[in-house]
Amino acid sequence: MTRAVLVSCATLLVLTGCGSSSHRPTPAVLLPGVGAGYRPAAASGPLSADALAAATALPKPTLAAYLRRAKLRSAGEKVWTSSGDGFVTDIVASFRSTGDATGLVTLAGTTLPGPATRAFSLPRLPDARGFLQTSDVAGTTMFCVFAFAPSGSEVFLVTRCTPYPQDTVTVSRLLAQQMARAG
Repeated sequence: MTRAVLVSCATLLVLTGCGSSSHRPTPAVLLPGVGAGYRPAAASGPLSADALAAATALPKPTLAAYLRRAKLRSAGEKVWTSSGDGFVTDIVASFRSTGDATGLVTLAGTTLPGPATRAFSLPRLPDARGFLQTSDVAGTTMFCVFAFAPSGSEVFLVTRCTPYPQDTVTVSRLLAQQMARAG
């Protein structure tokens, strides 16, 4: 896959998810890096509720309806791209209650599994939900692994999309790092 296609895929994902919010997640909670060969994308930043609904693998209308009921305080994301390995996103969404955060992970667990998406368990994170999915990203087939995990009133979502099939190890490791940073 060419560097231009990867950059355009990541840019499209970021542009569908960028927005503004009156509260920003603590920068210390977002992952500082995701591995060798990845560089931060300039479009990283805060997400509005509408942008958050567009930035995940959940169907946008489903997540938008949930966010209208839940009490979202803030959301933000960091995006990394790689010329040969795809992209990684790290999203943190803060809610006013633990129930709203847990509810988002439950929503992912009941909405996503299906013919195109397979669920997997994450070691040592029993409340987390992981998924493997083949997706069309800007006209290119990408193999995506993503995981949702609640921690108090926050939800962490790590996604890695590559131009080749991948296992769940990298996303599981990144989510475990994310949870450790959250305390």
